[in-house]
Amino acid sequence: MKVKSITKQSRIKVVFTCILALFLTTKLSFGQYTLKDLNAKTGSSVLLTERSVDRPLSMHKGQFQFSFGYEPGIRSKSFNNNGELIDLAKEGIGSASYHTYGSLRYGIFEFLELGLDLNYGNTGVRSKQVVILGTTATYFIDEVNSYKGLNDIRWELSLRPFTQIKAIDFIIQPQISFPTAKWKPDQPSHVYQQIPSAQEIDINYRYNEHNGYGVTCFSLLTGLKFRLSDFAVTLTGNYLMPLGDTKTIGWNSILYFNSFTYSSFPYSFHQANELDASAILDYQAKDWFSLRLAVYYLSTQNGWSEATSDRLKTDPTRQIILSPGYEIQVSPYLRMFQKVGFPVSGKNIAIPLTLYTGFSLNFIK
Repeated sequence: MKVKSITKQSRIKVVFTCILALFLTTKLSFGQYTLKDLNAKTGSSVLLTERSVDRPLSMHKGQFQFSFGYEPGIRSKSFNNNGELIDLAKEGIGSASYHTYGSLRYGIFEFLELGLDLNYGNTGVRSKQVVILGTTATYFIDEVNSYKGLNDIRWELSLRPFTQIKAIDFIIQPQISFPTAKWKPDQPSHVYQQIPSAQEIDINYRYNEHNGYGVTCFSLLTGLKFRLSDFAVTLTGNYLMPLGDTKTIGWNSILYFNSFTYSSFPYSFHQANELDASAILDYQAKDWFSLRLAVYYLSTQNGWSEATSDRLKTDPTRQIILSPGYEIQVSPYLRMFQKVGFPVSGKNIAIPLTLYTGFSLNFIK
């Protein structure tokens, strides 16, 4: 039986999200006013209505921010070990991903910020269907790995030493995450289905993974922002390092009389180190509207797994994403941001086409 691709359905969801976001923007935008007019009308602090290019990389003293974002994606492109492009849609193994992001930030001082992030992800990874022609029936074998659940909570402390320099902004941000999210996989939910009328047997291998690291991780981010009139360039770099090995379990399964039995076994693995960097160009077209063009780079290396008893090194990965976007100051307290992520190049990884839509609420005392 041929497995239907969910790519078309995913595209409809992405388009719907985009239309909804643009509708909300049209209804809520205050583009007919300047920031000065708004401050006069609402009495709000000018710090909440700073232009995007003028905004510092961390919160002002006494500023509280809650951010929320949703990012559907279409996994239709992959890159092999040589960096060659593979069209997953043509292979019939395209899939979708959905991520929700939440964060809290508070400016303790003008130079010191405390924050935390909590994200949720749901990604399906489909393998190419295997067809076996038997003497009495045709076997269709499919495999899907589902990665679903919360990520570990990450705490951040941002230090901003040069608060008096307007043209340049710089932050140092140590981050730490603890294994708060579930990381051990659930029991698989394989399905065996026999269709006598079509002389067909479908075997669906379904593995239920989670998104937690299972170990404490430390990372260090640095950011540098240059401002010039209506333009700003922001450069960031972040390196993540797991502080130990992860103890987890794997699952074996046996097909017996049309049903599966399962047994678990323990093993260890070491999460790969991660290096990510970005270069972002912002243009302030209006006081309340800015355009953005960003390039994101992410690589992983130095990971290993003992799932097969022997310790095997995991393949290093690399991805580069081009991302245009925009931000709208919807009200003195509400900002909206939207961007599209286009895969440019990669290695040993499937990179989804994504549409991120985010909102942030900001208050200051």
